[in-house]
Amino acid sequence: MDNAVMNEAPPITIDDFCHHFMCEYGNYDPHKDAYDFDYATAGVNNLSREFIKFFELQHPFSIEALLTICKDSSFTVKLLPDNHKSRGYNFSYGEDVRIFIKENDSPSGQIHTLLHELYEIIDEKLHSYSNNGYKREKKVIEAKADQFSAYVHVPHETVLQWINTNGIDVFGLKDFLTCSYVTALIRTNEVLCGVVRATTNEHIPVIGILYERPYWKGTPSGRTPRLQLKFHTKSRGFPFTLSRNEVKDLLFYSKEIGDLTISKLINAYSKSGDDVLLKNIEMVFKTSGLTVDILIRTVNWRKYKHTAKILIQLIPSTHKELRNLAERLNIKQYDLG
Repeated sequence: MDNAVMNEAPPITIDDFCHHFMCEYGNYDPHKDAYDFDYATAGVNNLSREFIKFFELQHPFSIEALLTICKDSSFTVKLLPDNHKSRGYNFSYGEDVRIFIKENDSPSGQIHTLLHELYEIIDEKLHSYSNNGYKREKKVIEAKADQFSAYVHVPHETVLQWINTNGIDVFGLKDFLTCSYVTALIRTNEVLCGVVRATTNEHIPVIGILYERPYWKGTPSGRTPRLQLKFHTKSRGFPFTLSRNEVKDLLFYSKEIGDLTISKLINAYSKSGDDVLLKNIEMVFKTSGLTVDILIRTVNWRKYKHTAKILIQLIPSTHKELRNLAERLNIKQYDLG
């Protein structure tokens, strides 16, 4: 027993990871017997991939895996009350490192925040190794921390494997990896933008539009908040660009339903609470006209009367991905062509 304790491997820490990353991406100077490290090489893609490999994270993972990394690194994780204005932050004083996350945040929210704060700590340590005079800008660091969190929590390889096995099922990916709806939508789109269909060498063109009802904000009159555009994505393969402000300009038409704006489409199907696939609808946007399939999926929370979230996915009807997904999930399909 004593030998087992004596031979037990020491815990792997964030400091170990930073040293490993510096050795991997730095240049060894034999005259100094040290590494020259360029902070600019600490890109989010490289960091996230190395982080997953170094700590041997298996997906899907729970927050316990991250708490173990923090514990082994002698970081203290503290809980914040719901009324605290910050979702999370970190504090360092010498060797004392503390990370704060919301006590009653969702599991996906706690994972996101913890990874976000770990990135900030890692970034600061790597910056201290660099001698190139780069300045750390708070806005840039915050954006990179969010990106790092998404890349570690929902890595490219896992998303690609999910799509190959389950199709472009954003809700399923969200449940599988315990991430947010927005993160699942963004990462699905990012992977789709980088792949082509093997049989035709074509991109898979998909538009994703997520609406949510911000119940937590409330309204002065006490009325139910309206569904609001939360996020939208567009993969490659469409003959147009689509900005956030232009989503409202998408127009749809079929003989059975007539003309519909995106707002009317949402209002028409949000009340039913049922998922549905509408096939062969004419979509008009700018100077482009396309026949598309529209998959409408809803999220309903028991304590609220109205639909909490709606995801709309659009794809040219010549592509069968949404039809295959609807078939697999037993979603009702209506041909409106």
